[in-house]
Amino acid sequence: PPFADFGQPVLQVTGGAVPVFFAASTEPSLADVSVNSFLVTFDDTKQATAAAEFALELGFTRAITFSSPGPYFGYNPEIFTEVFTAGGGEIVTDQSYAPVEDVDFSAQVNEIARVAQGDEVVYSAMLAFQLTALRGQLDAQGLDGLTYMSAEAFEATGGLAEAGNEGIIHTTHAYVEPGGRIEALVNGYQAARGSSLDRPTFAGLYADALLVGIQGILDCG
Repeated sequence: PPFADFGQPVLQVTGGAVPVFFAASTEPSLADVSVNSFLVTFDDTKQATAAAEFALELGFTRAITFSSPGPYFGYNPEIFTEVFTAGGGEIVTDQSYAPVEDVDFSAQVNEIARVAQGDEVVYSAMLAFQLTALRGQLDAQGLDGLTYMSAEAFEATGGLAEAGNEGIIHTTHAYVEPGGRIEALVNGYQAARGSSLDRPTFAGLYADALLVGIQGILDCG
């Protein structure tokens, strides 16, 4: 499934003898110099911490989380909860769901409607089409004052092109600064291919991953 931890099988094959760097994985256990394993991007601990701290900075004191047991879909909400509550916030409810599969959240929406004030922040690491479906169903329940925060899966799974994505906050790999390198990459792609990139910071991340690999080869001969 998307965002599963494929790193350990790879390392079992290499035996730690061949350097491996993961371009987009955010699994914290993969960053291990002792077995020549490296992440190009941040890990889930960092991005969930950043999301929780930002929610607190925005003044949120109540949060609703969606999680599924295991890495990524479970770990990100877990870290968000730790940081958010340590900063004085409260988790009103944590709702379970099936990553990739669920698009009908009626049971969870009914439960949230019983406990929510309507001004909470909703945090999850779910895929973009699931988050926008959830938002639509919560809006239909009258909970249209909620704020949504997500992990980098939001952009990776086409969130920037999803209907109903307005105002969704997500941790991502870079800021597309006007006149910056990613804007130049996006414009260059558009000119060369005739189509636009709907995942601009992922494009920048992969370009940097290629440059890291090339530089590694040059440095090591």
